[in-house]
Amino acid sequence: LKARLYVDEQCLKYKKPLLESGTLGTKANSQIILPFMSESYGASTDPPETSIPMCTLKNFPHAIEHTIEWARDSFGSQFDLVPNDVNNFLEDKDYVANLQKNQENLHSQRETLEA
Repeated sequence: LKARLYVDEQCLKYKKPLLESGTLGTKANSQIILPFMSESYGASTDPPETSIPMCTLKNFPHAIEHTIEWARDSFGSQFDLVPNDVNNFLEDKDYVANLQKNQENLHSQRETLEA
């Protein structure tokens, strides 16, 4: 946030346009800022974030909340998702065939969306 406010300040100072954009999970935003013609980036405040961006967790966890969420995600995948997959494999003789079938369905859905 500090870096964005600094860039906004410099764009106003040198009368340069700014295209501000960002994503958070499936949400995205963009804002075109024209000096002295539109609202500057610093003129409004974003609502507080309720979740941590996945890119922050994977690439640059810099707050204690990020490391806690990273640990929770790692623990969940190692001790919940993987054991569930193993149990499903052991209990369902058609587990691999069903996975392949689902993969084929996803592939055909993706092709339909891309068309």
